Amino acid sequence: MQYNSSSAPSPQPARGTLRSFSIVQHNSLGSWDVFLSLMNSVSQLTSPPMIVALQDPPVRRGHLPSFSTYKCFHPSSPKPRVAFYVHPHVLN
Repeated sequence: MQYNSSSAPSPQPARGTLRSFSIVQHNSLGSWDVFLSLMNSVSQLTSPPMIVALQDPPVRRGHLPSFSTYKCFHPSSPKPRVAFYVHPHVLN
C-alpha cells in the first residue's frame, strides 16, 4: 500500500482551537513609544502572535504597560528585564 500526504484527508482543527501558534520577540529598549508601536502593529495582523516576548519593557511607577488583547506576565521585580504578553486564546 502506498501512502502520501495528498491521499490522506487533512485533519481539521476542532472548533475553538488554534490554527497557528507564533511568538514574537522584541527589545523595546525601555521605550513606551516602541512598545505602543509594536503592540498596535501586532493587533492589526490577521493572525496575531500568541505570545509577544519583550526585552527591556517600559516601566512607569513600578508598572508595566497593559494592552487590551494580551495578558502580561513578568518576574516580580521593580524593573523587570523581560515580560511576556500572552493572547487569551492560549490562556483558555
